[in-house]
Amino acid sequence: MRKNIIFLLCLLLTGVCFGQKKFLIDEIITASSNDLRLSIGHHFAASEGSDFWLGNKSAALEISHGLTRRWGLGAYLGAQSYYVVADDEVRYRPAFSFGLATSFHFLPFFVLGAPHWDPYIMGKVGGCYVSTLHLEYAVGLGIGYYFNRHFGLFLEGNYGTTSLCEKEAESLSPLHPQCRIGLSYKL
Repeated sequence: MRKNIIFLLCLLLTGVCFGQKKFLIDEIITASSNDLRLSIGHHFAASEGSDFWLGNKSAALEISHGLTRRWGLGAYLGAQSYYVVADDEVRYRPAFSFGLATSFHFLPFFVLGAPHWDPYIMGKVGGCYVSTLHLEYAVGLGIGYYFNRHFGLFLEGNYGTTSLCEKEAESLSPLHPQCRIGLSYKL
């Protein structure tokens, strides 16, 4: 009887160890996934002391590395238009942005398989260079939909700051809503 109990305990421990090993292997496989994103975006900001809204379009390329199943970290590089107001004349200049982006995917807490939908919380911090370097940051929500293992679309809405306008050598970059839509490719 004693040998049977020891035998059953050994089988139970083997099953637990095998299950733990499978979980760790899945975590490592998921963590090694990279995500390449190409997006277009739009920024909406109220002009200071006026009733009209500034808006500009942007394009960005981002690569993200999944550190775990739920958390990714990456870098982005983008370009956008920039308004320069001087003597009641508006000129446009190109501005370039770069920085770090992070995302926290909360669906793996609830669904164990690989669903098509991917909701997440995101944040970014970086710089925008026009004639000088300006700080930019944002936090928001996003959702992705993957047609297969590699290709997908995503939509993000966030709130933050990006340099949009310069008036008489003073940068006006109030907090404003931003949205992005784009294509995603998992490597």
